[in-house]
Amino acid sequence: MDGGTGGGAAPWIGGVSAAVAAGGAVGVKLIPMAYRARGYAALGGEWMAVAAVTAAAFLAGYRWVRRRCGG
Repeated sequence: MDGGTGGGAAPWIGGVSAAVAAGGAVGVKLIPMAYRARGYAALGGEWMAVAAVTAAAFLAGYRWVRRRCGG
């Protein structure tokens, strides 16, 4: 059973994979850049950008796999 959401685990796995890849790629670039600009570690706008990219990538990956699997 898939909990009534349709598609089973494949869309979730696709979404998580896309989110990890995109969020990681953006984070690796933005977080050190912001640290160098500020001179100290902090939770600034770069983390909001990482979170937004991660969420968008999850949604895009989830929907893409769901369409490809016929869900």
